[in-house]
Amino acid sequence: MKMPTKDPNLWAMIAAYIQANLNAIHSFMMAFFIAIFRICYIGKERKKTRVIVESILCGLIAVASESVLEYLALPPKLSVAIGAIVALLGIDKVRAMALRYSIQAKGRNNG
Repeated sequence: MKMPTKDPNLWAMIAAYIQANLNAIHSFMMAFFIAIFRICYIGKERKKTRVIVESILCGLIAVASESVLEYLALPPKLSVAIGAIVALLGIDKVRAMALRYSIQAKGRNNG
């Protein structure tokens, strides 16, 4: 039986995948670590699972922002900055801003 780690093409494919998605990896890692450090600095949250979940959510929002930037024809490198902003604000603040925006947009469409 052939071991997949013995195949030199496997490492080339992994390196190519990382190279192709390097911006998304940077966005996720930046948002993840900023969120962790922000939560630790504030010191209000004591549950480690909530800290990790919020940090992962910040990272995922940063990665998702890349497709929005592509749609708006903006440089995808801005997703790192968006991730940092989301991480500094926190998930609760971002959620409140999104709800406020959606309510305003719904009012404009109905009016």
